[in-house]
Amino acid sequence: VEWQFEQEQKAIFIITPTNPSITQSEVRETMRWLNDGGLLIMVADEDNALLREFNITLSANNIISPTKILQPLPNLPVTTLNIEQARYFETVRNDGVVLAGSLKEPIVLTFKQGQGRVYLLSSLDLVSNQGLLNEQHARLVLNMTGSQPEGTTFYFDEIHHGRALPPKRPPGPAETYPPLVVAIVYSALVLGLWALGSGRIFGTVMPTK
Repeated sequence: VEWQFEQEQKAIFIITPTNPSITQSEVRETMRWLNDGGLLIMVADEDNALLREFNITLSANNIISPTKILQPLPNLPVTTLNIEQARYFETVRNDGVVLAGSLKEPIVLTFKQGQGRVYLLSSLDLVSNQGLLNEQHARLVLNMTGSQPEGTTFYFDEIHHGRALPPKRPPGPAETYPPLVVAIVYSALVLGLWALGSGRIFGTVMPTK
């Protein structure tokens, strides 16, 4: 499957992109798209090539819920996030705004990339089906997506989430069978067609009750 953004694709969710991992050519295409004004919302609970391109890594240690919101959000207010545990982001960037966690241990981070914007979350609990039942989590997602014009289509990356279809196998030579097997199958087919056409049955007739 080719990783390429079209002009009409303005926003994408990339959720735990580990299977398969993001390639360098996909990183370059994503950066081009972001610099042109795309919106990326990525949940990353493991290291990946795109995080490294942003000069961001994940901590070895976890922080525990609840997690406070550090910045007022423009749409629906969010106070706390409830996650079981999460690694936090570590970076030397000075343009990142920490939305949740702490300044030293951010779990939700945002920054501009060219004309575009990136939101990074280190916990799947914030955007999973179960997690979005929490009103605070749902409000967080609405705030992240609220910058897009009404009617914007949000795309979901299934390629790196283990949902991509495997490549089609190239056609190969037909499988051959030994002559004895072919003869047995052919004889059984002929016998079955003869029995069907003549109304013959095999075995003892069992009276119906």
